[in-house]
Amino acid sequence: MQMTIFATETKLTFLDIDQVFGNVFELIETGESYIRKNIKWPVNFKSGSMERVEIPEIPLEAIREAIINSLIHRDFKNPKSNEVAIYKDRVEIFNPGEFPEGYKPEDFIEDASSIPRNPLIANTLYLSKDIEK
Repeated sequence: MQMTIFATETKLTFLDIDQVFGNVFELIETGESYIRKNIKWPVNFKSGSMERVEIPEIPLEAIREAIINSLIHRDFKNPKSNEVAIYKDRVEIFNPGEFPEGYKPEDFIEDASSIPRNPLIANTLYLSKDIEK
């Protein structure tokens, strides 16, 4: 997995770049940790107290799900890595691969059923309770 922080909204200048290797569980944890450390965490105060509450700009559950989905649906025949790209205005999680043959993105708008490219990885993550079936 390649992980990069870009200085602006484009890929012209990077502030940090790293490439990691590992099993699916290590990649999920590493990608999730990298994003957690490099996104904004605005601070709010609880009503009527001075207790700080840090809230990530992106829900942590959404980050984890996006990383897991990128690995389940990755095309391992393609030599390109999965990528995490953190820009000033967004986070992108990319995997090499296309939509399943015969499908378009619009096909998944109303019917959100999943067609995992890697059913063994999907089943492993289901058994570890990282995803629902």
